[in-house]
Amino acid sequence: MANYYFGIVSKLPPEQVVVLTLRRQGWAEFDRNLAFRVYRTHFRAKRVGGIFRVLLWFLYSIVIVPKERVKVVQCGNMPMAGYVSYALAVVLRRPYLIYFHGMDLMRMVYKGSRDKVKERVFQSIIRRADGFIANSHYTKTLIQRRLGVSPKKITVVHPGVDTEVFRPQAELAQDWPNRYRELHKRFHLNGKPILLSVGRLTRRKGIDKVIEALSRIKQLFPELLYVAVGQGDQTYLKKLAAQNGVEENLRFTGYVDLADLIGLYNLCDLFVMIPREERNGMDVEGFGTVYLEAAACCKPCVAGRSGGVSEAVIHGETGLVVDPLDVESIAVRIIGLLSDPERMRRFGESGMRRVREQFTWEAAGREVAALLEQISKDRKIT
Repeated sequence: MANYYFGIVSKLPPEQVVVLTLRRQGWAEFDRNLAFRVYRTHFRAKRVGGIFRVLLWFLYSIVIVPKERVKVVQCGNMPMAGYVSYALAVVLRRPYLIYFHGMDLMRMVYKGSRDKVKERVFQSIIRRADGFIANSHYTKTLIQRRLGVSPKKITVVHPGVDTEVFRPQAELAQDWPNRYRELHKRFHLNGKPILLSVGRLTRRKGIDKVIEALSRIKQLFPELLYVAVGQGDQTYLKKLAAQNGVEENLRFTGYVDLADLIGLYNLCDLFVMIPREERNGMDVEGFGTVYLEAAACCKPCVAGRSGGVSEAVIHGETGLVVDPLDVESIAVRIIGLLSDPERMRRFGESGMRRVREQFTWEAAGREVAALLEQISKDRKIT
């Protein structure tokens, strides 16, 4: 989510942007390079919780908002920031809008279902909001159905991709061959064909289903490697790989920096992420920015039919969308693409073109700027 918010605010007029956020490691150096103003709290999130945390955020905000002449408050972290936004609306009469990404909304609904006081507070925050931004049409539908919000109050702003950073191999810097060799050596890739996933190693991401499918895929592509990028518990996945006889075909990289991530996108033959809904829909993929990053590097995708993923991957045009629980279908689709390099090339080029035309942060910034201006105009905030 942090990348989403940064991508948007970095494209808004800097003189109109004020950010209040936590202190993180390296924050001072990071902030020096920003064109907009940033205020950092003097406490850490994990050290202050509950009502005291909300109160501290409110005290910061009630000073900053008038001082910086903030017209519209943007709430990017429900419910915590929602409490503060609601209080500012009552005390300072400032309008606010709320961002939702899918899973955050469902978790809020779940918390409300277990605590009627929280549920009533959440409902008050939602009713008073002047607008909502959803990261996908899927999330927009959730806002309508779960929160009873009119579709007229919801704007869909898809995540963007920095296409100056995420680029295909042919457009990378001249030192690419050196990084190519270094990545091969570090992760023992040995020039073999590669499937790639990027995301936390949770069940929702569907890495386990790809591992199960590997036993079938391996029969036709014995040298194939499946590289999983991301942090999380590898124990279950390694055990599953051993049970399916594909432990030699699996590589875990853990966390990688941006340069290595771009390198791995370009090294892979096919990007594969098969997310599914978990915990009765409480754990869901609202969109899937990683598909856009892979597409920006001219890579075809295989995705799971879940949440808002079908908005990130167009079936039959930029990749294939499959039943996330059908291991046989996953295997068949991957085998079909690996056996048809020309089709993979077409999907990759189509995906890259789509990202460059439709999923830029500039476009997202324009949409948010227009919404903020409309809310200011409607509420007569000057």
